[in-house]
Amino acid sequence: MSESPQALSQLTEDPENKRTIDDRSAAGLQTSLKAFGDLSGITFNRQTGQLVAGHQRVKQLTQAFGDLPIADLGGDRVVIRTPNGDEFNVRIVDWPLEKQRAANVAANDHGIAGRFTEDISLQLEEIRRDSPDLHASLLLDELTTAFDPVKRDSTRCGEVTE
Repeated sequence: MSESPQALSQLTEDPENKRTIDDRSAAGLQTSLKAFGDLSGITFNRQTGQLVAGHQRVKQLTQAFGDLPIADLGGDRVVIRTPNGDEFNVRIVDWPLEKQRAANVAANDHGIAGRFTEDISLQLEEIRRDSPDLHASLLLDELTTAFDPVKRDSTRCGEVTE
């Protein structure tokens, strides 16, 4: 595929993407996309015509808004614009399949993801008080706020750290 994608439906999934999302988490992601816009990224590989990262974002954007057009801003710059005015940049890369697969794993590797460095219980209480629907939709009750100042991190419920 040598042209930039023109619509969400052209951001074809990599069939070997090993990530999935349950319905509840997908609904939380969709809430986040609608509430905050782009908090991470969508990467599309021109060479394979497949997504490298952003599979779940693209699914939720499509479910929420249909097959949105993608605006070509010139060069490798394209953007998805939602009806409410949010913009989601799509990074276009030109990588061999091996690099695409390695990047997909890296993009979803919890081992290299950041962790909270401070106790966020006060912020979570503010969100619960000021935006209870948003708090519930984003599954924030499942977020652990136990902060270990020695390790300088906190984890999600059920995650085992050593």
